[in-house]
Amino acid sequence: MTEERKSAGISDVLATFSAHVKEHYPEPDLFRANLRNLLKEKQERMDTDMYILSLEKNIVFLQELVIEGEAALELMLGEINESGQLDDGPGPMLTEMENGVKANTAERHREVFIEGVGGMFEELLEVKTSDPGNYQDKLEFNYFFLMTHRMLLFEFFGVLAALKADYHIGEIDEAVQAHVTGHIQMTANYYLGNISVGEIVDAGPDDTTGKSPGS
Repeated sequence: MTEERKSAGISDVLATFSAHVKEHYPEPDLFRANLRNLLKEKQERMDTDMYILSLEKNIVFLQELVIEGEAALELMLGEINESGQLDDGPGPMLTEMENGVKANTAERHREVFIEGVGGMFEELLEVKTSDPGNYQDKLEFNYFFLMTHRMLLFEFFGVLAALKADYHIGEIDEAVQAHVTGHIQMTANYYLGNISVGEIVDAGPDDTTGKSPGS
């Protein structure tokens, strides 16, 4: 007789995710320092124009990857207890997603930053025109947020896959996607120093401080 699987709700999944991140990520101050050093090394290898172009392409890539990842997460949560969902872990799916987004990044960059179409990063484009001296700082802010958001979103897929192997995941309803993505965004903002740890607890899906791309 097959042993009945244990149950875990989305609240349990999010608690496990938070514990996983706390265990495997450095403290926020060090996390931010590591990101700053990453960009400092990039900047030292390039002249200013190339550095700005690289940042533009990176944030387009990261934004598209987050959009694709959240769309995949929504579909996955709706079918999370069905066979096949994450049974082999998230690696193959995430690699395929990254490769697909990377193949379209140059074209999307041209559309967004050269042609100014699609409505993405409107505030950044306005700064590029009206306040070019502040443009690099704004690009770096967006890079930090989107890189952190992408990292944590992908971490969540890994946690979800590990739990699904042993648990039936409950509490799946029409609000679950917003709840999960809101939690991931707030965790990103916490590691970037935009909110305090107390603001994460019991926060609703839309309480993300407004620190979105383009801010």
